[in-house]
Amino acid sequence: MSQGFGITAVILTVVSIFIPVLGAFTTAIAMLLASIAALAGDRVFATISALLAATSLIFLSPAFLATLTAALNVQELSVVAVYLAIFLSPALPLVAMGLNATGRFALGKTGS
Repeated sequence: MSQGFGITAVILTVVSIFIPVLGAFTTAIAMLLASIAALAGDRVFATISALLAATSLIFLSPAFLATLTAALNVQELSVVAVYLAIFLSPALPLVAMGLNATGRFALGKTGS
């Protein structure tokens, strides 16, 4: 289960690089899938998708950063909150991996 979510997250992240305007939102969905994979125990694909997403948002999406900057200048808080959440979404799989590693939260494991 975990590798399936992880592979899907990597594929969705790569596809989102080539989507001009809605790619950032697709990246956020991919990070949710990568977080599910990380909580289920996957480390490799969750890390790869988080690194690809961060690279995509920071370096390969100038329209996303321009929109975030414009929203900050206008101080439209609802737009800023959405774009800031998307910008910070690559950290979700890393936090999920930490939760899984400490045993605080894990998907797909039965308690005995």
